[in-house]
Amino acid sequence: RSELEAQKSTSILANYDMMRRGYFVANARLLSLTKQYTRKCNGTDNIVLFFYTSEKECPECYAQGRIIDDVRTKCKNLKVFSFPVDADMTIIKSFMAYYNVSKSPSVVIDTQAKDVVLSEVTGSQDMVRQMDCRN
Repeated sequence: RSELEAQKSTSILANYDMMRRGYFVANARLLSLTKQYTRKCNGTDNIVLFFYTSEKECPECYAQGRIIDDVRTKCKNLKVFSFPVDADMTIIKSFMAYYNVSKSPSVVIDTQAKDVVLSEVTGSQDMVRQMDCRN
Protein backbone atom coordinates (compact mmCIF):
# COMPACT_ATOMS: atom_id res chain seq x y z
CA ARG A 1 0.00 0.00 0.00
CA SER A 2 2.72 2.48 0.92
CA GLU A 3 4.57 1.88 -2.36
CA LEU A 4 1.36 2.38 -4.32
CA GLU A 5 0.72 5.70 -2.55
CA ALA A 6 4.36 6.79 -3.01
CA GLN A 7 4.17 6.19 -6.77
CA LYS A 8 1.19 8.50 -7.17
CA SER A 9 3.13 11.61 -8.18
CA THR A 10 5.81 9.87 -10.23
CA SER A 11 3.73 7.17 -11.84
CA ILE A 12 3.86 6.89 -15.58
CA LEU A 13 0.76 4.74 -15.45
CA ALA A 14 -2.16 6.51 -17.08
CA ASN A 15 -4.66 4.55 -15.03
CA TYR A 16 -3.20 5.11 -11.56
CA ASP A 17 -6.63 5.80 -10.03
CA MET A 18 -8.10 2.65 -11.55
CA MET A 19 -5.21 0.53 -10.24
CA ARG A 20 -5.49 2.17 -6.81
CA ARG A 21 -9.23 1.50 -6.66
CA GLY A 22 -8.65 -2.11 -7.70
CA TYR A 23 -6.11 -2.50 -4.92
CA PHE A 24 -8.56 -1.26 -2.26
CA VAL A 25 -11.39 -3.42 -3.60
CA ALA A 26 -9.08 -6.46 -3.45
CA ASN A 27 -8.04 -5.44 0.07
CA ALA A 28 -11.72 -5.21 1.11
CA ARG A 29 -12.38 -8.65 -0.38
CA LEU A 30 -9.40 -10.11 1.48
CA LEU A 31 -10.71 -8.55 4.69
CA SER A 32 -14.08 -10.20 4.13
CA LEU A 33 -12.51 -13.59 3.44
CA THR A 34 -10.23 -13.30 6.48
CA LYS A 35 -13.20 -12.51 8.72
CA GLN A 36 -15.11 -15.50 7.29
CA TYR A 37 -12.15 -17.79 7.87
CA THR A 38 -11.71 -16.54 11.44
CA ARG A 39 -15.39 -17.08 12.22
CA LYS A 40 -15.89 -20.46 10.53
CA CYS A 41 -12.54 -22.06 11.26
CA ASN A 42 -11.83 -20.60 14.68
CA GLY A 43 -8.89 -18.65 13.32
CA THR A 44 -6.59 -16.85 15.72
CA ASP A 45 -5.77 -13.81 13.58
CA ASN A 46 -6.11 -10.33 15.03
CA ILE A 47 -7.78 -8.15 12.42
CA VAL A 48 -6.92 -4.46 12.41
CA LEU A 49 -8.30 -1.83 10.06
CA PHE A 50 -6.21 1.31 9.68
CA PHE A 51 -7.96 4.40 8.32
CA TYR A 52 -5.59 7.14 7.16
CA THR A 53 -5.49 10.28 5.01
CA SER A 54 -3.72 9.97 1.68
CA GLU A 55 -4.49 13.16 -0.24
CA LYS A 56 -2.77 15.60 2.15
CA GLU A 57 0.01 15.51 4.70
CA CYS A 58 -0.96 13.61 7.83
CA PRO A 59 1.96 13.26 10.27
CA GLU A 60 -0.34 11.52 12.76
CA CYS A 61 -1.27 8.94 10.11
CA TYR A 62 2.39 8.29 9.38
CA ALA A 63 3.14 7.90 13.10
CA GLN A 64 0.20 5.53 13.61
CA GLY A 65 1.29 3.47 10.62
CA ARG A 66 4.77 3.06 12.12
CA ILE A 67 3.24 2.04 15.44
CA ILE A 68 1.13 -0.58 13.66
CA ASP A 69 4.30 -1.87 11.99
CA ASP A 70 5.82 -2.23 15.48
CA VAL A 71 2.74 -4.10 16.72
CA ARG A 72 3.03 -6.43 13.73
CA THR A 73 6.53 -7.45 14.86
CA LYS A 74 5.14 -8.30 18.31
CA CYS A 75 1.98 -10.06 17.11
CA LYS A 76 2.69 -12.53 14.34
CA ASN A 77 -1.04 -13.29 14.06
CA LEU A 78 -1.91 -9.68 13.12
CA LYS A 79 -3.57 -8.93 9.79
CA VAL A 80 -3.74 -5.23 8.89
CA PHE A 81 -6.06 -3.76 6.28
CA SER A 82 -5.45 -0.10 5.42
CA PHE A 83 -7.95 2.25 3.81
CA PRO A 84 -7.73 5.98 2.96
CA VAL A 85 -10.61 8.00 4.43
CA ASP A 86 -10.39 10.51 1.61
CA ALA A 87 -10.85 8.00 -1.21
CA ASP A 88 -14.20 8.43 -2.89
CA MET A 89 -15.12 4.75 -2.70
CA THR A 90 -18.40 3.35 -1.44
CA ILE A 91 -16.80 0.27 0.10
CA ILE A 92 -14.46 2.38 2.27
CA LYS A 93 -17.29 4.73 3.28
CA SER A 94 -19.33 1.65 4.22
CA PHE A 95 -16.53 0.36 6.47
CA MET A 96 -16.23 3.78 8.07
CA ALA A 97 -19.96 3.90 8.75
CA TYR A 98 -20.09 0.33 10.06
CA TYR A 99 -17.22 0.91 12.51
CA ASN A 100 -18.29 4.50 13.27
CA VAL A 101 -15.00 5.99 12.07
CA SER A 102 -15.15 9.70 11.33
CA LYS A 103 -11.52 10.87 11.33
CA SER A 104 -8.01 9.80 10.58
CA PRO A 105 -5.96 8.26 11.77
CA SER A 106 -8.27 5.70 13.28
CA VAL A 107 -7.58 2.09 14.12
CA VAL A 108 -10.23 -0.58 14.49
CA ILE A 109 -9.35 -3.77 16.31
CA ASP A 110 -12.00 -6.12 14.97
CA THR A 111 -12.66 -8.90 17.44
CA GLN A 112 -15.42 -11.48 17.65
CA ALA A 113 -16.47 -10.20 21.08
CA LYS A 114 -16.54 -6.46 20.30
CA ASP A 115 -14.79 -4.00 18.04
CA VAL A 116 -12.42 -1.46 19.56
CA VAL A 117 -12.20 1.87 17.73
CA LEU A 118 -9.16 4.03 18.49
CA SER A 119 -9.62 7.56 17.12
CA GLU A 120 -6.32 9.00 18.31
CA VAL A 121 -2.72 7.96 17.77
CA THR A 122 -2.35 4.93 20.04
CA GLY A 123 0.89 3.38 21.24
CA SER A 124 1.85 -0.21 20.50
CA GLN A 125 1.47 -1.40 24.10
CA ASP A 126 -2.09 -0.06 24.29
CA MET A 127 -2.94 -1.79 21.01
CA VAL A 128 -1.36 -5.09 22.06
CA ARG A 129 -3.41 -5.08 25.28
CA GLN A 130 -6.59 -5.14 23.16
CA MET A 131 -5.49 -8.23 21.22
CA ASP A 132 -4.65 -11.88 21.65
CA CYS A 133 -1.08 -11.64 20.36
CA ARG A 134 0.78 -14.78 19.39
CA ASN A 135 4.37 -14.92 18.40
